[in-house]
Amino acid sequence: MSAPLSASVLMLPREIPSYLRTARSLRFPETGARENFIQKIVRIVKEYFTLIGELLGGPWPGKDMFEKNIAKLETDFEKIRGELGKSDKPICAYFVAPYDEEGNGAILGDRVYYYYHYKIKNFQKDFEIAPFLAHSAEDMFKHLRELKEAYPGKEIQVVNYTSHGDPSTVLMPVSPGDETAYGTNTIKPNEFKDCAEDATILVDACSTGRGKNSFAEAWARNNPGKTVLAPGKSLFFSKPVISRASGKAKIDYLVHGFAIFNAPTARKFHYAKV
Repeated sequence: MSAPLSASVLMLPREIPSYLRTARSLRFPETGARENFIQKIVRIVKEYFTLIGELLGGPWPGKDMFEKNIAKLETDFEKIRGELGKSDKPICAYFVAPYDEEGNGAILGDRVYYYYHYKIKNFQKDFEIAPFLAHSAEDMFKHLRELKEAYPGKEIQVVNYTSHGDPSTVLMPVSPGDETAYGTNTIKPNEFKDCAEDATILVDACSTGRGKNSFAEAWARNNPGKTVLAPGKSLFFSKPVISRASGKAKIDYLVHGFAIFNAPTARKFHYAKV
């Protein structure tokens, strides 16, 4: 089922201003310098033009950029986790597998560094965010277990996972030091047992929902009661469609893609708990 047109039509053009505001706040933090209104407007306009120029024609994504952004994400994510427990909101566990390909930058490039903060900021309206770098599947599920133990009164209602992917695997090893890719042949039953029974799992990884017996379908089949949303094609940019009723937020759809007019809807997988 497709997301409503109000969520999919012109999704990307509508979200770009919010993304750019987030990116600017990270690229040009306020210094507190004294300036009048005109000076401030001129400065902000210059910052946006500089930022857009960097995003469109920035440096080649490579090892130095990836290492820089891994270090920044480690620091940023630790700071965000420091806010856990300060509200009664449920938890969204946000995972990034820190593996990228030379010249690609879709996971660790500068543009995506800003994208992670843009998505986290949107999630914070309804959830407390627990972001981590997931160096392996074993590492990711360890973090979920530790979250449940540290905050027993809170449910992990949403998991957002980001990495490179294809219809059967994601670019993340099963365990530390293991070269075996995590995928349909290595997924184990009830790996998301520490999450809420009706948790939603968002997969920001290209093509992981494509075809029969896909990676996303295997996650749903092995975790009955949970709902998995994943793209059937390249992802590029995604936005969860959230409904709110009786004080509870629920993710109904995930729209995504480099689509100017009408964004595709991610595929939805769910197996009832017997």
